[in-house]
Amino acid sequence: TFGLPFVPAAGGGSFWVGFQNVTTDDAPVFVTAYDNAGGTYGAANQAFTVPARGELRVALNEIAGGATNGGWVCVETRDVNNPDAVTGEPTALPTSGYVRAYAHRELLGGNNEADAAPGLTGRSSGVSIAVTPHTDRVQLMNYTFDQNAGGALPQALTFDISTFDTDGDQVGATVTQAVPANGAFEFVPTVSAGQIRIDPVGAPFPAARQVRYAAAGRENGLQVHIETRFLDVSTDHLPGLLDLGFEVAHGADAAGNVHDFALVLSNPTTSSESLTLQAVYSKGGLPVLTAPRGYVLGAGRSVYMRTTTRDSLGLQQGEDSWFEDIFGDVFLSTGFDEVTLYVQAPRTLDVSARHYDPSFNAFFQILRAIPRTNRASIFDLPIQVTPSGGKRNYISITNTTNGNLEVPIRAFTPEQGTEYILDPVVVPPMSRLDWSPDGLIFREEPTDTIGSPVPFLRLDMVPVTGALFRSRTEARDAGGLLFYITPTIVRD
Repeated sequence: TFGLPFVPAAGGGSFWVGFQNVTTDDAPVFVTAYDNAGGTYGAANQAFTVPARGELRVALNEIAGGATNGGWVCVETRDVNNPDAVTGEPTALPTSGYVRAYAHRELLGGNNEADAAPGLTGRSSGVSIAVTPHTDRVQLMNYTFDQNAGGALPQALTFDISTFDTDGDQVGATVTQAVPANGAFEFVPTVSAGQIRIDPVGAPFPAARQVRYAAAGRENGLQVHIETRFLDVSTDHLPGLLDLGFEVAHGADAAGNVHDFALVLSNPTTSSESLTLQAVYSKGGLPVLTAPRGYVLGAGRSVYMRTTTRDSLGLQQGEDSWFEDIFGDVFLSTGFDEVTLYVQAPRTLDVSARHYDPSFNAFFQILRAIPRTNRASIFDLPIQVTPSGGKRNYISITNTTNGNLEVPIRAFTPEQGTEYILDPVVVPPMSRLDWSPDGLIFREEPTDTIGSPVPFLRLDMVPVTGALFRSRTEARDAGGLLFYITPTIVRD
């Protein structure tokens, strides 16, 4: 079950809800749009079918019936028409858990963003969400219900919301907020950088109560779903330390667009945690930094680490930005650098990055950590049949080894899942290669020579030794200003 906050598009913009199916069976999904009070926009449990190995995109207006105010979309991948006889919950389908949901927002004359939805999983522990100078609002969605043989009964839930600055000190009093059944609560953060902690009130809960909620953030007016960090990870079976990669840019590109980045570090725990910048390599594989740099992030602290110490937020006296001597002030830069940052961090920390234009403080995109994987599925990758247009689509493949890396590529069409085997690509040692499908022709029927090419694909890439993957679309307006659209990458 997924939750997607939304704000109706205005001024010619658009908003879609997308579904990605990795199975070989058609997958039913059931979608309901709720307002913040828990009422519905349009009909409840609207049914859609996501094709096998394909995906489906539906306009928000089709789901929400012309909603004029904010709310959230609930996506259920279980069968709502066949409730369990004991719990009243929807029953699992063979495709449940293998269909993912995402939102895609496009503003004319502005930025574009696509991102996965927060999962509305049952969990009674609190969550934290990082706040950056770009964060406009935070939205809390409540999908709590009581199990009941005659059908699940939605329940209101009360939360304690606490705000902390970069030093980990609480700002203001804890706010206790009741959120209606199937409703949501939106608020503006009171700090420019730090973190917000959200705790459900009432534990221990009755045995029949399924506490389900998620939080998401909006940055620079865009609906960006920031992964929340559960404060209790004791039951998770994942590595304690994660090796992460961030692909960032610094300086002015050939079109005059200025690029800068910041690393967002947030520690929601009650103890200090250590993380390490292991190395920095250029896109071409040249070493920029090979001597590891450590950093200790105190309990409750947050850092918005920019490329200069002066502009960073949350650094304490005597601390310097990791990047001061590597990149420095972007306005004094004479070149354009594209690099990969290799970071090792405990999974209890919230670690991400922001890519933006410092000339206008214009948000480009969130850069989530990219874990190394032996298989990546890239969804919603558009194809420009004529690559001379204003958009270009890329898959960035980063080789983290000291030898050449061969990456086999398989492409699947969105409706029928028709498979195309493409030539493998070879990525040099410690380098990043930008591969594009633009200019290639893919049709649902391979023997069809006159039908329209498919507008987007799902790609499977399976390197033997693992790599870092990220997909993106670059678009330029009439003045040459660069925008980014970032489809979702699912790792198996």
